Amino acid sequence: MKYFLLLLGICLGTGQVSPAFSANAAEHLRDVIYTKHDGVALTMDVYKPANANGAGIIKIISGGWRSNHANMSDGGWPQAGYTTFVVVHGTQPRFQVEEIVADINRAVRFIRANASTYGVDPLKIGVTGSSAGGHLSLMLATRGNTGDAYATDPIDQISSQVQAVACFYPPTDYLNWFADGDNAAGGGRLAAYAGAFGPKSETPGGQEHLGHELSPIYWVNAKQPPVFIVHGDADPLVSVTQAYRFHKQCKTVGAICDVAVREEAGHGGWQEMTADTKRMVEWFDLHLLGKQPSVPFTGGITSLPSTPVVKPNILNQLTDEERANGWRLLFDGTSFAGWRGYGQPDLPALWEIHDGAITLNKSSPVGSPGAEGSGIVTRETFTNFDLRWEWRLAEGGNSGVMYHVSEEYKKPHETGPEYQLSDAQLHPDGKKSPLKWSGALYGMYAPVRDLAKPHGEWNRARIVVRGKLVEHWLNGEISARYELGTSEWTTRLLWGKWNRYPQYAQIPTGHICFQDHGHGVGFRNVKIKVLP
Repeated sequence: MKYFLLLLGICLGTGQVSPAFSANAAEHLRDVIYTKHDGVALTMDVYKPANANGAGIIKIISGGWRSNHANMSDGGWPQAGYTTFVVVHGTQPRFQVEEIVADINRAVRFIRANASTYGVDPLKIGVTGSSAGGHLSLMLATRGNTGDAYATDPIDQISSQVQAVACFYPPTDYLNWFADGDNAAGGGRLAAYAGAFGPKSETPGGQEHLGHELSPIYWVNAKQPPVFIVHGDADPLVSVTQAYRFHKQCKTVGAICDVAVREEAGHGGWQEMTADTKRMVEWFDLHLLGKQPSVPFTGGITSLPSTPVVKPNILNQLTDEERANGWRLLFDGTSFAGWRGYGQPDLPALWEIHDGAITLNKSSPVGSPGAEGSGIVTRETFTNFDLRWEWRLAEGGNSGVMYHVSEEYKKPHETGPEYQLSDAQLHPDGKKSPLKWSGALYGMYAPVRDLAKPHGEWNRARIVVRGKLVEHWLNGEISARYELGTSEWTTRLLWGKWNRYPQYAQIPTGHICFQDHGHGVGFRNVKIKVLP
């Protein structure tokens, strides 16, 4: 069996921070096939630096377990002398996480089998990644195996075990996502990723099984490679408690683990990530090459300050990448082109443009329900789409965004499901029920908690419609997910006021509506991508 010195990097789609090293030009080999299955060829790109150090990095392209060839790069690792393998895996929902883990194991075995071809030393393997990539890297650390001695394919007889790990904010325990019993294996906070976990996640027993099988924490063992984790303690997506619990379990069994916690840092996006990546290189240098780090690792948990990366908010514009991917603006920041009043040829009074935002210039006393009007609608109609926008409310405000709206009735809510916008602290609706919090499907499906920012601050929202499946997102988190026409849907519909409206949610193609509910509200950065 062949072994070689290999540093394996698994990165989330947003990309891991590139190490800052001296220039080291690399030869680029494209589209190397490492396996074929289910009618799909899975490939990697290989970067061979001029001054190779005999080690290698595999950087797996993965964002929410989705993988493609767009914007592939070497991550900067060849500049440190590492031969780099940029791997694309099978994408969910066609391939589930269990299959993706198998793809990654196959990539390791393929590279190991071809070590001499790529000039890497068959001695050791390391792995690094971010978020979902961090999870996959820890799966290799805790569950990589020696191969199947009886496999018909010789590559599958080769080991996929690794010898060192360093990763950013990895999920480690799907059964206890933020708190004990908070199962996120295709449900709960990760309901939007149900497709990644497959049909098994549709039952409580299946979620429990997947949560155990796919959580690295339950496979920690004394023989696993040394692990280094960097995590922000204000991460809203993957709780820092995941890192704490993993570290505790490693100490329990006698495995080596260091954790660096960035104070007040979220799910990436702090300026010190470049320094953290350099520290990861020192981790690999120590455990793979025997080089001593500039500052010794302690085997404990270290707290470090963080500085957020300030990104300019470019209003009402698309990037070149967004245009190439089919996005277009529904509001250009300067005119109401493409909009009119509900059931009217022109725009109603008090809808204005202020500071690059569609603004309803109305006010109602704080604590009052407001006077419901109709609103404005797109001149176009849409069926399946991904709609994204930013919004803010006046103090005590209430509004909404409806879709599949028909103008054959008096009010838009008689046909269009409503993404609710409300000041849950001060508006009467918000005080009554979570079903009327921001991000809810009004009156039917509630978010798990109030995800909205305080009144006057801008929020990021999203509606995704694929046939009868609909997702609501608010500030980066799933706020509601539902399927039109199911028995559960029908029960909720009949339970609420919607049984008075026979055409509610029955129109498959319709307008998008910004609601007038008598309160001040603003909308900007409104863009849409039509889906098949």
